[in-house]
Amino acid sequence: MSWDEWEQLKAGAATRQPDLRTDPTGKSMAVRALEEDIQPGADRAGNRAEESSNVAVREFTGWDTGAGLKDAHQEWELQVRNLKARLAADKAALRANKREFRQVDHGVGSGLAQIDAGTEPRRDV
Repeated sequence: MSWDEWEQLKAGAATRQPDLRTDPTGKSMAVRALEEDIQPGADRAGNRAEESSNVAVREFTGWDTGAGLKDAHQEWELQVRNLKARLAADKAALRANKREFRQVDHGVGSGLAQIDAGTEPRRDV
């Protein structure tokens, strides 16, 4: 690899956006967004729709529209529960992934620290 190629690779790496798979700060921000914004927002939206749907179902009781609304409302509740479960699973996976990367980094660092540098000074090439 030539020096120019190396400089180009370094410049490209400096401008590239971090990848959530390996960016601990990004993972923390994603978990915080799930906890503070996304999950509470899903709860509010689910509750708001539930209240208005229940009123509509009561108003149309005995009509085909009421039965259809009730079926649609049951499906909505199922979808909201599935969404909440998915968000909780994503949050748990992000936390576990962050923890696993930290353990791997610590293991690699410990292994490197055990390498004996020897008595010869390091030479610049």
